[in-house]
Amino acid sequence: MTKVTFESDNNNDKPQKTFSFLTRLININSGILICRTYLISSHLKAHQESLYLVPYEKTLTNTFTREFMRLRLLCSLAFTLIGIGTSAQSLSVAGQSLDFSSPLNANPTLTAGGTCVYDNVVDINGTAYDAVVTIDSIRNALITNFDNSTATNGNDASYFSPQVIWTGAGSIAYSIAFIEDGTAGAPVTVHLDDLYFSAWDLDGVGPSAVFFEADGASSYTIGSNSFLNYSTTGTGNARFTNNDGSSNTAGNDGRSRASVGFSSTSTIQFKIGAASSGNKIHLIS
Repeated sequence: MTKVTFESDNNNDKPQKTFSFLTRLININSGILICRTYLISSHLKAHQESLYLVPYEKTLTNTFTREFMRLRLLCSLAFTLIGIGTSAQSLSVAGQSLDFSSPLNANPTLTAGGTCVYDNVVDINGTAYDAVVTIDSIRNALITNFDNSTATNGNDASYFSPQVIWTGAGSIAYSIAFIEDGTAGAPVTVHLDDLYFSAWDLDGVGPSAVFFEADGASSYTIGSNSFLNYSTTGTGNARFTNNDGSSNTAGNDGRSRASVGFSSTSTIQFKIGAASSGNKIHLIS
């Protein structure tokens, strides 16, 4: 509530009048803020103090309108700034790869619900953003290393590289949430535009018919002469399964790589899986 004191325009009316403006949010419709503002006037009359609560439209004179409009504008600006401060940012990645080389959790839990915060997974115009990787579910698998950064078979620290022992046909579901740098304790979400997300080394070494699956994608690509089959269960879903059990490729070989694109997203949901038992380090970037 804002209180303003006016001197009367009539010099014969000696007492000053105090007016308070009370603005209440009524509704938000199609992005338009709808407020109702009241004028509370208090003045002495017949040596008694009285309070009046009435809609401003019925009582404001031209003398008060300018001050009232100024106050209402300040109120609207305040609501606008509050809205901007709590809205998720939307930022263009411009196709650059994610970087998982800086995990902030030394020993993440290896079962469903386990999480790891990664610092500076992407830099946009000099500002870094973080990611929180979460294990959503596990079926017929044991994760032996949340993220194996050993430099072998094309792997390096920049990949998200879960090491998995598959005990049969199964899958592991993950989610990756993007947040402002340093806000993992109280996450501030960001939307990344023009983002590409890839799975590598989906070859025939180890368990059979390994696959990578993602939801919410707007596009996908596979390499030329690919060993992968593409399938989908509906809009935004993309699944890539190795179709050649004899294929043996280096981790960075495009024939065993699949990429999905996201026009705008704050969270990536994906699965890795296999059709049989075996040990494998999965490469995600």
